Amino acid sequence: MAGFPLDPMLSKMIVASDKYKCSDEVISIAAMLSVGNSIFYRPKGEQVHADHARMSFHTGNVGDHIALMNVYNSWRETNYSTQWCYENYVQAINKAITSGFFSHSARLQNYGSYRTVKHPWIVHIHPSSGLADNFPRWVVYHEVVLTTKEYMRNVTELKPEWLVEIAPHYYQMKDIKDA
Repeated sequence: MAGFPLDPMLSKMIVASDKYKCSDEVISIAAMLSVGNSIFYRPKGEQVHADHARMSFHTGNVGDHIALMNVYNSWRETNYSTQWCYENYVQAINKAITSGFFSHSARLQNYGSYRTVKHPWIVHIHPSSGLADNFPRWVVYHEVVLTTKEYMRNVTELKPEWLVEIAPHYYQMKDIKDA
């Protein structure tokens, strides 16, 4: 549990989830809990719409944890759509899912964009990064922020084989092979 970048209670929840064969779901919920109350946002003048959108994930009188799973499943069903996030007043789901679970890696695509290795979304190196104009083939990053695009911040170049070496429980050779 000490190796998880999470609150000990969330780490324990992840460890225990293996016994119940629900690790994927628990990891998603733990990731969203790890960013605090910032999954949903309530812009001025749209609070009623935002509250309605948030409550729609509670259909069937489910609790908050299951509602978070509903958020993730709905987002996944839209192929991780940014537009879906705007329409549902969801803001930090990318940050939640990418924070701390070894999925902070991306491969260079066309036109200077990057595709994250474990999730199918396109990100860019933040203009403030020292690597913004270098376009290394593979990078790891600390966080993704959404402004006009989804930007990776605190970016470092890496060799893709390091991913398999450091996190063999998460990455396989097929993840890093050139397409």
